[in-house]
Amino acid sequence: KLLVWSPVYGYIPLSQVARRVFAMGPNVISHENGQRRILITGNFSRTNTVGLVKTLRKRISREVPMPSGYSVTYGGQFENESRSTRSMLWALVFIVIAIGSIFYFVFKSFWLAILLLLNLPFAASGGVIAMALMGIPLSVASMLGFIALFGVAVRNGIILVSHYRHLRSTTTTSLPDAVTRGSIERLSPILMTALTSMLALTPLVLLGDIPGNEIQSPMAVVIVGGLFTSTTLSLLILPGFYLTLSRFLSRRNQKTPAAGELQ
Repeated sequence: KLLVWSPVYGYIPLSQVARRVFAMGPNVISHENGQRRILITGNFSRTNTVGLVKTLRKRISREVPMPSGYSVTYGGQFENESRSTRSMLWALVFIVIAIGSIFYFVFKSFWLAILLLLNLPFAASGGVIAMALMGIPLSVASMLGFIALFGVAVRNGIILVSHYRHLRSTTTTSLPDAVTRGSIERLSPILMTALTSMLALTPLVLLGDIPGNEIQSPMAVVIVGGLFTSTTLSLLILPGFYLTLSRFLSRRNQKTPAAGELQ
């Protein structure tokens, strides 16, 4: 009996233009950015949030036709993880630049800084291979593992190069002999530090499916894989690079090998 205004008939009862029935409907109509929004939530057991969202996008675009004016936006944990991943990527780039700058200002040599930074791709390759073998996606946890791994990787290079320079400055050993002797003398310290870290993190790698290890397991996988390749390649390739660069600088400057050596 509620009267409503009609431009043609004046005031008329609502019963003439509407029908009252009991039905189920939304008790709240949400809006965001001037548009109506319906929130659909769900829980999942997969740790690969990015892979899950890619699968959802593919299936929804193929199996769920969207009427005009409708769109789907993915948020929640996926949105937070994507934002954190971008921030961590920028932090990773900044850390690499900072490490290279510190090397340059400490050792006063651009070539020596580049040589020491070679340990970063050595370590990163092992971390990426380990992630691929274990089926771990790139996430905030794995990127934290890369940051920790880079610190250990550059330390191995510093141990080797510093000992080479020490032998050249305190003894009359030739450059090839100094590189050979320095690599042998620093083999045990480098292997012991790498093996200690790898053995300590192995339980987290093997028990990654246990609830509570979602953060520790990707970090451990990256660090263990990166330490393996970083230690191996540093001991096998870095001495040869150091010797080659020293000889190259010697020929370029037309000086003796000792004077042209990386200082």
